[in-house]
Amino acid sequence: MNRPRKSTLRRRNDGAKVSRRQRGRGPGAPAGGGTTVRSKDRISATDAKILARLDDALHGLWRYGRNMVLAWCEADSAISILVVPNYLPAEMLSGGNAGEPAATERGRAVQELIDGRKQIAPRRMRALASLLGVTPHRISLNTAFRLPRPWAVEEIVRRYSVSRFDDRAAVLFDIVGFSLGDPLAQLTQLNSLAYSIIVAHERLRQRVANIDIARTTTGDGYYVWNRQSGVEANINLYHLMHLVLADNAIARAKSRPGIVPMLKTAYHIGSHYEFFQDEALRPTRYSYIVGDVTIQLARLMDRALPGQVMAGEFNVTMPVAENSETRVRMDTATFIDRLQKSLGVVQGMVLSGERVTSIKCYLTGTRERDGRYGVTRYQLADKHGLKHAAYNAKINIFRESGSPIFLGLQQSELGAQGWGREERPPPFPHG
Repeated sequence: MNRPRKSTLRRRNDGAKVSRRQRGRGPGAPAGGGTTVRSKDRISATDAKILARLDDALHGLWRYGRNMVLAWCEADSAISILVVPNYLPAEMLSGGNAGEPAATERGRAVQELIDGRKQIAPRRMRALASLLGVTPHRISLNTAFRLPRPWAVEEIVRRYSVSRFDDRAAVLFDIVGFSLGDPLAQLTQLNSLAYSIIVAHERLRQRVANIDIARTTTGDGYYVWNRQSGVEANINLYHLMHLVLADNAIARAKSRPGIVPMLKTAYHIGSHYEFFQDEALRPTRYSYIVGDVTIQLARLMDRALPGQVMAGEFNVTMPVAENSETRVRMDTATFIDRLQKSLGVVQGMVLSGERVTSIKCYLTGTRERDGRYGVTRYQLADKHGLKHAAYNAKINIFRESGSPIFLGLQQSELGAQGWGREERPPPFPHG
């Protein structure tokens, strides 16, 4: 008779569970640690040693952040690396010497490398080196064996580079009234939010493969994003968002006031740069993001109400799945409609001892003449007088015998507080 395996999860006071792998991670570390490696992609001990030598060589070329890696290629039993001063890409992309064909070509080449994979063909490496006026560095790994898998080398190289993404989502969780608490209360609330993120990540990881979560603290909350790209990855991050909010709501109902924070939350898809800061004189395994998506989330959060869930306005072309050649264009409302088809991922999960039977995710709006509800877009003015379009989101989670979990604010609650200027969203340009 097969004995059931002992659970790798431990229970906290409010009934949530977390795996042993997630224990001991402080609130400043990205949830899930470094890039997730699925079992079928695990590298051998020999490859691990080769990659360690490559990491040491790149660290020497990096010179504590003075330089950055633009590209790499295989060169027999070695690797050729294109290294430039860290200011050079920004200088070439800033439009300096505009009008010169060579400057335009250099800027285009640098942009392609920042936007795409760092691995290029040897012929392309030689052409780029000539165009940029630099000499590639050859790193001999002193091995007669084949080089490690390209994705593993790519992962190491990216730590010494910068990458830009146009189609990945990010979430901002903000603790309401954080600055009013004493330092110990602030620490407790940050730890509570970090725990909710970890628990949600663990639950979702058991249901979906396309999840590789990172986070950075904002001081009074966290930016959270999925390192994977595509519609599926962005939908999974939305699922993670409502699992975090559900865990937080359950914990708040069972805890004394001030222990578990009240949150306000915003979700958005937009362009951003991903980079790695240094720690102990080396790039960390944990990435950071900055760009339009974080700026937009911060502006929306300035106007968010306690308990509110917001979605920014986006209209983005993204791959259907990671590394897929098929791309689709989605605006905010279309994305939420697409998300409805994947709600089965959450159904059947157990939240605080109660199994989820159904879930509803939608953008709020006014009731139309035919009795159906439309979607309302809001125009919000930030402290600089700039306008930002956003949507109010609701998430309703129903459980077998436990009370429903209602996340977000109703449309009527926004009107009562005079929140934003209501508009009809523009028609979505299909095709």
